[in-house]
Amino acid sequence: MSLTLIQDFNQEYVMALIKDAKYFYDGTLTICIITTIDDFKIVETSNVVNIDQYDKIRGRKIAYDKAVNKLFDYAAFLYKNQLKKINQN
Repeated sequence: MSLTLIQDFNQEYVMALIKDAKYFYDGTLTICIITTIDDFKIVETSNVVNIDQYDKIRGRKIAYDKAVNKLFDYAAFLYKNQLKKINQN
């Protein structure tokens, strides 16, 4: 999928921009790095104060969801710029 103008800016489009997601752990800290199809990297984290509350699966989900939310901002920026270029022509 190339980053060209699309008819509908929706979750399916944004999720299709994801090439890979990697996770790193340090104690109760979970780091998620999403790489897009154009090799842009988005980094997000999740953490808990009390180690007794740490859940690796939940930490992955929270970090991933936060990264996807950030990806929506990036994708919206790209989409809006493409619309602007079309409207200028």
